[in-house]
Formats: sequence, structure tokens, C-alpha cells
Amino acid sequence: MTTAIVTGGAGFIGSHLVDALLAENISVRVIDNYSTGRPENLAHVAGQVELVEADFAKPGNWQKLFQDADWVFHI
Repeated sequence: MTTAIVTGGAGFIGSHLVDALLAENISVRVIDNYSTGRPENLAHVAGQVELVEADFAKPGNWQKLFQDADWVFHI
């Protein structure tokens, strides 16, 4: 299965992109720091996406989340 990562996927635009990817049967991983996005924007797809809270400005294990991705959308 194709895997897409959407950074900023909990924002208005990102959450709509998540919806479109899911409609195409693409596995979606959302990475967001919630600086402007909200988890409520993805409540309707809970259980269908992997949601990870991470801030790219800070060191962490978030780098490994990109290893198996086919696509990355940075919103």
C-alpha cells in the first residue's frame, strides 16, 4: 500500500488533503505540532490515520517516521 505523510495535516488545508488521500485508499501518517492545526480537524478520520505530534524544530525520533513513506506533503 502507498504511504503518504502530511506534515501540518491537522490544519485546515492539511486535513482536506488527508481526506483526499484516504479517498484514494492511500495510507496516511499525519505529523503536526499543533501550532496552528487542531486535532478536531481529523476527528472524523480517527482510526484511519496515524497521528503523530512532533515539532521539527526540536530533536526527536520523528526522522524515522519518513523511512517507509512514498510521498511527503509539507503543508
